[in-house]
Amino acid sequence: MTSTVGTPPGYGLVGAVPHHVVEDISDHLRASVVRQVVAGTARDRSVNAWFRAETDAGTLFVKCYARADRAAVERSVAADLPEDLSPPLLSGGVIAGVGAYNCFGWRDLSPLPATAGSLAQVGERLATLHAVPPPAGLPRREVGPAAYAAQVARLADVAPDLADRLRHRLHGGWAAQLVAEAEAAAARARPVLLHGDFSLRNVGRQPCGGTLLFDFERAEIGPAELDLDRIWDREAVVPPGGRRALLHGYTTRSGVRPDPVLITYARLCCALSTLVRARLSGDTDFEEQAWAILAALPWRRLPA
Repeated sequence: MTSTVGTPPGYGLVGAVPHHVVEDISDHLRASVVRQVVAGTARDRSVNAWFRAETDAGTLFVKCYARADRAAVERSVAADLPEDLSPPLLSGGVIAGVGAYNCFGWRDLSPLPATAGSLAQVGERLATLHAVPPPAGLPRREVGPAAYAAQVARLADVAPDLADRLRHRLHGGWAAQLVAEAEAAAARARPVLLHGDFSLRNVGRQPCGGTLLFDFERAEIGPAELDLDRIWDREAVVPPGGRRALLHGYTTRSGVRPDPVLITYARLCCALSTLVRARLSGDTDFEEQAWAILAALPWRRLPA
């Protein structure tokens, strides 16, 4: 089911919603006030729509989804997360004329700066998430030749010019060796609950100084290293020693040091999926992120 509020993923970003949508949400939740939450920057916009609702039960964060299946995934994950890790899920379902939604307890959160201290903190929080038993029914993210070939084929379908430009790299010996080694490493790894879109944009700081994770609609099950795919080449490279801080925070909390082979595989797959999403949306900034990942990969060296 596709929401009338959200937009098809990869094809557009939500702007101001029609007033009747706000009224429909207000009526359904019996809220006294409903206001749309607007992203602070263009980069933070989403295919989903967000609202703040004042009700007799308190202030709610209402998330309306472009895809009902992702609303269901987030609902199943959030229901089992402790309140010191993520805002509490209070309700969810479908609003006629609006689509799938979930309600969370409102928390005043501020963005985290891309500093070594923040990265160490979010590394600890990610390790805490990975210790939570995943709910039944979550999709498993496969690692290996079949999964990689599917991503390359998807890129060729959406952006044949980019696939042709990258063909020697994507089909070369280094990539084949990496994918084979990652498959073997994944077979040895313990599957964990993956956030699915982990970066500083999905972590917020509370006034007390603690941090909360949110936005679990892409959650999956798989090796822990797959959750480092995006943050590794984005926020973690901003401060000196950012990657070391991220790994230190994760290892301190979990007692496990992430496998560099799986991190490199995750980065390669992230670059491919980012190119696809950028081409579908026409987002040139997003495409630049993908090229930055590809440029940083150790094409002529072993994964590191």
